[in-house]
Amino acid sequence: MVLCCYYSNMAKKKESIDDLLADPPPKNVPAPSQHSAEVQQALAALPTKKAKFVLNVAAGMVPADALVEAGWECSRKTATSTAGRLLREDEQVKDALNIIKADLALRAEYSFNSFIAEMDSAMEFARETKNATALVRAIELKGKASGHIVERVDQRNMNAGFQLMVTGVEPPKAGNG
Repeated sequence: MVLCCYYSNMAKKKESIDDLLADPPPKNVPAPSQHSAEVQQALAALPTKKAKFVLNVAAGMVPADALVEAGWECSRKTATSTAGRLLREDEQVKDALNIIKADLALRAEYSFNSFIAEMDSAMEFARETKNATALVRAIELKGKASGHIVERVDQRNMNAGFQLMVTGVEPPKAGNG
């Protein structure tokens, strides 16, 4: 929600997409200017109001609210239908949204290589601080993630089902069923 409010407030104050992309956002909110060149190009190809609309929708706003916040002056009913039409029929808007979504997906990707790099960093930190427990745990997690350590389940009695052993009570004999 912070992102929506930030983009919406920016959209009210700024005249051009360059102004919109120039200002830094508040802490913990990615600035539109931090998007890839492809995203910036897609936004620059749109008229200012449409670019603001796309940013608002990408930030999670309801399309009708995003349209009004982007500068369209219309009723709620008109905003709902116009926003829907833009999202369904305007190829530039659809392309810009898809580019932004793809860019955000790439940024949010947490890969196996990222995990291994974090484990290597944790292992190095554990070595530097002489923390043997942390080092062993990091090695264990890295080994499990890479498939070198597999926790095994005791399968010797897997076909027997559930067995309850009570001291002083004899188990039933086979065939007394």
